[in-house]
Amino acid sequence: MPLPKIKPISTAVQSEDLTESPPPRFEANDVFYKESQGRQYTPWDTAELEEFFRNFTSRDKMVRLDSCSTIIDLPLFVESHLATVKTHSGNPRYLPDFERLQELRRILTNNLN
Repeated sequence: MPLPKIKPISTAVQSEDLTESPPPRFEANDVFYKESQGRQYTPWDTAELEEFFRNFTSRDKMVRLDSCSTIIDLPLFVESHLATVKTHSGNPRYLPDFERLQELRRILTNNLN
C-alpha cells in the first residue's frame, strides 16, 4: 500500500484572513434543533399549574420531591420550572420539568389537607 504524499511544513508566516467569519462550531444542541424544526408539539395546559402556584403560600422553603430530589428553594424552583415549561410547552425534552411541577403540586395539596 503506497503512503500518502505529505506536504512539507512551511516556515513562512502565513497571515490569516480576518475578514471571513470563522467556521461554525458543532454544538450538541444543533442536532436536536435541526431534528425538531418543523415539528408541531401539542402544548401542555400550564394555566392550572400557574394558578395553583400563584395562589400558594408556604412558610416551608424545602420540600422533598422524591427519594432523590429535595427542593431547597421552593419559590426559585417554581419560578424557573414554570418559565421553562411555558417557553417549551409540548416539547418532550422538557416533559420532566412539567412532571416535577405536577408532582410538587400533588405533594403540597396532600400536605395542606
